[in-house]
Amino acid sequence: MKKNFLLPVLFLACVAGSLRAGNPPGLPSTAMQSDRSERLELYINVDESGVDEYPATISVYTKDIRSGKITYILTSNPRADIGWQQMKGTKNAIEVTSNDIPAIEKAVFLPGCDNLILIEGCPDARNIYTYVIDTDKQKVLRFPTTEGLLYFEPDERLIHLSSYRYRAEGGRYSVDMAYTYEGIFVNEAEMEMEE
Repeated sequence: MKKNFLLPVLFLACVAGSLRAGNPPGLPSTAMQSDRSERLELYINVDESGVDEYPATISVYTKDIRSGKITYILTSNPRADIGWQQMKGTKNAIEVTSNDIPAIEKAVFLPGCDNLILIEGCPDARNIYTYVIDTDKQKVLRFPTTEGLLYFEPDERLIHLSSYRYRAEGGRYSVDMAYTYEGIFVNEAEMEMEE
């Protein structure tokens, strides 16, 4: 009788020990691949659907193509303050924490740099907020733009993002804002509207 009791106790002790050791939980079965570099695959997972005015909770992971190692990057915080007041008066990206990202709808690697992940989300049904996560430096940059990614210039290491402005006489227009991969503002140009 004592032998039958001892085996389940040993099993539970081993499982508890491996959980305390911080073993990675693995990639959720519902995760969707959003990008791929030569070395890594990038995944996003809907952890929890949006509730009321709050967006869904989304997690981001990478998977090493050769080893299969899964690395958890971050999880959005739907109740995060968008923090637009922090952005007033600056054209450069500012450093924030991963807990400051309220919504994630898109995740891609910056061309040529799979340690840099561009993330976008629209938490307020109007503005698309853009972030770059540097996984090597554990650093998150928020860009002062409102309409999302336009394109990359990989040879120049530039990110082109769109933002809207208001005309004094009324109406709205968009601008193409160029940034370095490090979040430094380079220039902007008004975008012509297609009719």
